[in-house]
Amino acid sequence: MGTKRSQRIIGLIGLCGAFLLYTPLAAAAKPTYDDAVRLVSAMREDELIVMALRNSVKSAMRENATNGKVAERQAQCVDSFEYPSITDLVAVAIATNLSASEVHDAIRFYQAKVGKKTVSRKESELRDKVSSDTDWLSDAEKKELTAFMRTTAGKKLLTDNVTKQPSMAAETLKRIQSHGETCLAQQEVAAMSRKRGRFCESIAVSSPDDACTATYVRSKESRALEQAAVQVDCQSGEQSSQVTIDLVDADVSVALKWEQGNVLEILLPTGASRGQQPKLQQSAIAHRFRAHTAADPARLACLPLQHDNFSLLANLPLPTTLASWRSHREPNLCLLTNRLARPKIHGWINDGIVQFRRQGTTALPFGKIDLALIVGGPLQTRSAALRVDGTVIQMAPSGINKSKILIGKSAEDILGRLAGGGKIDIVVQTVDGSEFTQSLSRLDFEFAYAGFSECLQSQDPGAGQ
Repeated sequence: MGTKRSQRIIGLIGLCGAFLLYTPLAAAAKPTYDDAVRLVSAMREDELIVMALRNSVKSAMRENATNGKVAERQAQCVDSFEYPSITDLVAVAIATNLSASEVHDAIRFYQAKVGKKTVSRKESELRDKVSSDTDWLSDAEKKELTAFMRTTAGKKLLTDNVTKQPSMAAETLKRIQSHGETCLAQQEVAAMSRKRGRFCESIAVSSPDDACTATYVRSKESRALEQAAVQVDCQSGEQSSQVTIDLVDADVSVALKWEQGNVLEILLPTGASRGQQPKLQQSAIAHRFRAHTAADPARLACLPLQHDNFSLLANLPLPTTLASWRSHREPNLCLLTNRLARPKIHGWINDGIVQFRRQGTTALPFGKIDLALIVGGPLQTRSAALRVDGTVIQMAPSGINKSKILIGKSAEDILGRLAGGGKIDIVVQTVDGSEFTQSLSRLDFEFAYAGFSECLQSQDPGAGQ
């Protein structure tokens, strides 16, 4: 009896062993899309691919150019093709070819010192700024790089080049071509706008209840005829309205001040002519003219419009951002960006975006050089504020894509709080009166902030200190 039972047990063990022998090992866990994008960000792979393609496409254009002006316009369009346009392609290539553990290993490497130096070296090569120094890594750092290259993640990324497969290159070139066609058409529209139409406007001034904004604008009807006006935009629920208050003198700047009850004061320099009545009487908003005094807000600067459609959303399309921080730099621009997820804000049809920006050229709504914090969201956003240690700081409307901004010292204080580990909440009010709060994520903040600080230093040696 015992012998037969033993034989049955041994037989079962044998069957189990055979089952295990012929059962394939469980497939390695695949990374999430967000983790794949985090690796793209750490490697700056989308940026480097776009830089390389820009160089090759512009080189081919110069060789085949028959018209210098057309070639210059085409080159401008290629330069305006931004890396977020292919972030999804690179992320999918990574998610398809690497396991979750390989992605995490690679993120750790590229967010560390040697990984960052490797990426910077690649960027310098593409910008033709490589020094003759071949010892850009110490002996210890070379060993660290070699060790990573021997890992499965390193082999796939640096030897197999899974992010640079021919099919992805073909899709990227297709997107560049489509962008170029759209860009050239926009250039034609912009050329017409410069000949006739609005050429500058001020930062928008919000009413006490945030229902209306007033903007000082100037336009040119002909080479000799310039016009100035105050444009008022109001939002009530889902209804919006606009009224234009023409000014007699086109060459004087004004200040704008809202009083209780949404009465707009247009403050003119002493001796300036008062404005005319609004063009659309049925939409007229209560307003009055008076002389500007020293106690009033400063007169508004009319900042040149960007006729190339450069904007927050065009520069970093919302679908390609994620809930971790990312820095990006151009010769005249530093960006530090994070996402506000759509599902957490009632009524939003897209994700929102939080972005610190510093740029060295004058452009709306930032003026020149000042650090700006922008909260960009869909049209349903009525107002946005920051809550820091119980204090609520209202953000001003920017006039671009319905985004809200803080400029200068206020933005610097918020960035300093984040860098110091502070908790910052974004408080968003939608047009139906609902209010939602979302804390800013700290995922990858230290890594991205280091890159943002380096960009600030490159623009201004005194910045970021």
